[in-house]
Amino acid sequence: MEETIRALSVPIIVSIVYGCINLYKQLTCGEEKYMRLIPIIAAVIGVVIGIFAYYAFPSVLTAENIWQAIITGGASGLTATGANQIFKQMKNKKGNGNDNGVKKNKNN
Repeated sequence: MEETIRALSVPIIVSIVYGCINLYKQLTCGEEKYMRLIPIIAAVIGVVIGIFAYYAFPSVLTAENIWQAIITGGASGLTATGANQIFKQMKNKKGNGNDNGVKKNKNN
């Protein structure tokens, strides 16, 4: 059971950060100047969750020291950003029918 929980620690952090980033996007109304900060915010949230998990639930996180917890959390936060981009690209590809995912210009 403990091995299963350890294996799920990173996906759980990714899911929490993904939810926080979606909340952030809703609160900022999708303004471009705030959207540029998403990777940094995701990494910081991931680091905070990694540090919290290291101290609160040491048997759950696969880190042996605080530096590994920081790296695991930060990488999990950035993974959430990547997952968001994958879903976004899949949605765009379905929406415009373009094979390469690039939006067509109205003039073309």
